[in-house]
Amino acid sequence: MNVQAIGKPVGAKLIRLSASIEKEIVTAISIRGDFFAIPEEGFERVEARLPGTELGKFAARFDELLTEEGVEPYGISGAAVAEVLDDAIRAAVGLK
Repeated sequence: MNVQAIGKPVGAKLIRLSASIEKEIVTAISIRGDFFAIPEEGFERVEARLPGTELGKFAARFDELLTEEGVEPYGISGAAVAEVLDDAIRAAVGLK
């Protein structure tokens, strides 16, 4: 399943994402938006390491990778991205 979404979870900036999901696993993801992440190339490495992540572990894995890559996020978190991703999946399967 391919999904696209735009959302602004509480405490986060606007997040735009597109993702491919197969059997509850993220197989590809692109995350953009009005947030900041320093260094930017570190965020790109985080994004590249997210495929293979189980949906139920996405928020924790995202935050873990930010730490591993030494990225300081501003206006984005694992919970915020997971919320937008979950909303996109629910919309794609017809749930509200």
